[in-house]
Amino acid sequence: MIRYKSSRQLSISEFNMPFEAKLDENNRWLVLSKIVPWEELARLY
Repeated sequence: MIRYKSSRQLSISEFNMPFEAKLDENNRWLVLSKIVPWEELARLY
């Protein structure tokens, strides 16, 4: 069993960091997180 969180959760780019830093939109992990079909994977799992 997995602990699934809805896609309505804050995106990683919306996450607030100290000193008002922002994540780079071109970060490979951030780009990958937008490509992966999370809802479908959770349903299949």
